[in-house]
Amino acid sequence: MGLYELLLTVKGLKKSHPVQIQQLKENSFCKIEKYETKTNFARCEEHFRYCDIQYPIDGLECVSLCNPTGSTQVSEEQLSTDLKIHTEFEVLHKFVIGNGFFLILFPGELHIPCQAIDKPQLIKKCTIKYNFTK
Repeated sequence: MGLYELLLTVKGLKKSHPVQIQQLKENSFCKIEKYETKTNFARCEEHFRYCDIQYPIDGLECVSLCNPTGSTQVSEEQLSTDLKIHTEFEVLHKFVIGNGFFLILFPGELHIPCQAIDKPQLIKKCTIKYNFTK
């Protein structure tokens, strides 16, 4: 199943529960969650195996693309969980996603999700995780 086919599966997910994880294929799954976006949110994430396709179903969100300014070493635990949180980074660009706009983040691209645009708002988002190593 390619990325385009994965995105097409999202159309039927609007009526799903607020938090749900659904296996799509051997190398991919989607996580659907409902939460309030945050102001001054600075959890800068990096993934190593999975591509993130961030697709807001309801609401708008800001996602920042970043560069690391501190250590880029990766531990075995971070590799096994496919997540490194960076505390030293610079924001390169901010993207507003929602209303049909989504963002594809490839392994190694640092990003800050869940950010409010002007003020916090309730959002329902589908994040498709696609494993490039399989």
